[in-house]
Amino acid sequence: MRLLYLINKVLDTDYENIDTKNKLEISFALYSPQGKNLISETKKSDGIHRYDIQETGDYKFCFDNKFSHFSTKTVYFDIFIDSDDDDDDEEAWNNPDITFQPDTLQNDTLSQIKQSINNVRDKLNQIQHFQNQRRSIGTRRQNIQEHNHSAINTFSIIIIITMFLVGSVQVIMVRSLFEEKSKLHKIFKLLS
Repeated sequence: MRLLYLINKVLDTDYENIDTKNKLEISFALYSPQGKNLISETKKSDGIHRYDIQETGDYKFCFDNKFSHFSTKTVYFDIFIDSDDDDDDEEAWNNPDITFQPDTLQNDTLSQIKQSINNVRDKLNQIQHFQNQRRSIGTRRQNIQEHNHSAINTFSIIIIITMFLVGSVQVIMVRSLFEEKSKLHKIFKLLS
C-alpha cells in the first residue's frame, strides 16, 4: 500500500495478527519513497512503530506471509500521522505549497474504492456474461436433445408402422401361395 506524507511528521504504524489456524506470525516492512527499507520485522505477531518522516513521497508498507504456505491470516493494522511536537498545526495543513491535504488522501482512498468497485462490477459483468453464454449453450443443447428425441420417436413410429405393413404384406403373400382360390395364387401361376 502506498502512502503520501508530509515532512517533519511522525508516521505511526500498529499491526496485529488476529486470526489464523496456525501460529500468529507475519512479517512487516516499511519502505521509503526511494525504496530504502526503513523498518523490517519477520515472524512477529504484532508491532508498533514510530518513524520520523524525512522526505516527501510515497511510503510503502508490506505484510508478508510467504513462510506460512498453508494458513491464511487476518491482520488488523492502523496507520496515522502525528506531528513531532504536540502543538496542533492547522497552518501547515492549509499551506498551499504543501501537496498533501486530508481531502487528497480521502479522495485518493475514495478513488481507489471507486476503482475497486468498478473492477468488481466489471468482473461481475464478465461472470454474468459467461453464465449467460453457458446458459444459452445449455438451452441450445437441451433444444437439440429434445429435437433429436422427437425425431427419433417419429422415425421409430414410422419404422414400426412400416414393419407392420411389410409383415402384413408378407403374410398375405405367403398365404396366397398356398391357397388355390386366392386371386394372388392365380396371378402367381400365370407368371410362373
